[in-house]
Amino acid sequence: MFRHLSRFISHTLTLILTLGLVAASLSSCTPGIGSYAPQNDGNLPAYHLSAGDKIGLTIYGEPELSGEFIVTPEGFIHLPLIGSIKVLDNTLEQAKHRIVEAYQDGYLIDPDITLALITARPFYILGEVNSPGAYEWAPNLNILKAAAMAGGFTIRANQKSFDLVRGETEHAAGIKAKSRLSTLVQPGDVVYVSERYF
Repeated sequence: MFRHLSRFISHTLTLILTLGLVAASLSSCTPGIGSYAPQNDGNLPAYHLSAGDKIGLTIYGEPELSGEFIVTPEGFIHLPLIGSIKVLDNTLEQAKHRIVEAYQDGYLIDPDITLALITARPFYILGEVNSPGAYEWAPNLNILKAAAMAGGFTIRANQKSFDLVRGETEHAAGIKAKSRLSTLVQPGDVVYVSERYF
């Protein structure tokens, strides 16, 4: 009887361990909300926060201070205890540094903070697409996918070179780059599809 019981316990522990490994594997493969940080395209400036972005703040050991916060039209987020912090035109890393400093100023000792983009402002695609306008941004969005969201290219579209303007604030105003179909589109970007010349 003890031998059967021992075998049963052994099988149960093996099953639990296997299920744990499978769960860990799935969680590492499936990105969760707030796990994304916009990528830098190399020839364009890094992503900067602006009005309408929703960011997730996690402070380890302080669940009552953690949560999701939207950047106001003036460029602030309003946080527990420390109030308004200006994050307009900050990268996620710059915004995190400001928040850490504010909490260290009389509230928390060495806070362990994670900051992530939850929901981003839309991007815009104009020119020679069938339905130009503003569209909801998603990770790994490139110009080809953006054009597909806008109903595809018109027959007059130049599909070899595109103007991409990144940045709505003083830091990045007027920054433009010639781009290709594979160029990543970030929140707030404006993609212009020009007419080709026959």
